[in-house]
Amino acid sequence: MSFQERIGEVYCSTKGMIVLRFFRISVHRKPIAFSHCDYQRKFMKRIVILLLILSTFAAAANPHWKKFDQGMKQAKQSGKKILIDVYTDWCGWCKKMDAATYTDKKVLNYLKKNFVVIKLNADDAEKINYAGRSMTPAEFSQEMGINGYPATLFLKSNGEAITLLPGYAEAKMFIHVLNFIGENHYENMKFADYLAEKGITL
Repeated sequence: MSFQERIGEVYCSTKGMIVLRFFRISVHRKPIAFSHCDYQRKFMKRIVILLLILSTFAAAANPHWKKFDQGMKQAKQSGKKILIDVYTDWCGWCKKMDAATYTDKKVLNYLKKNFVVIKLNADDAEKINYAGRSMTPAEFSQEMGINGYPATLFLKSNGEAITLLPGYAEAKMFIHVLNFIGENHYENMKFADYLAEKGITL
């Protein structure tokens, strides 16, 4: 009978011994004992290390999102432009953009170098501070002309609005939007003209 057909049970006995038993349908094998719970300690150590590695990769594969007030303050100090991802918990396209667009390597690298990134839940009750006023995220969204999600809002480092990108954006298009805003091309041309000048077809 193959190993996959066996069911294993591992436990630490009251005497500080690890007992490993394998059961078959009709045959019982003798327990194998490991003193001082060495097996258990080594197993748990490997699990902890694996979880740490996985959490590190997960953090590296996502932008370093800031809360609204924290991000606005950081942008003012650094002089970087601001990207605000406005979302809701019930928005499926928001989740897809998180999973597909914001994990793209080119997008991640460009955001890290050129933007302060803020994640804002439009349904959150906690008030934020903008332009010297206290307001809810919903009020802020309405003021910025947001009426659907996801919505990507770009601001200057002083909080002045640049533009709003409504809806879901694929990474291959989003990176061009980031370049268009990040390199200040928006000041003297339209996005369509920028793409044509660069010979970019989407």
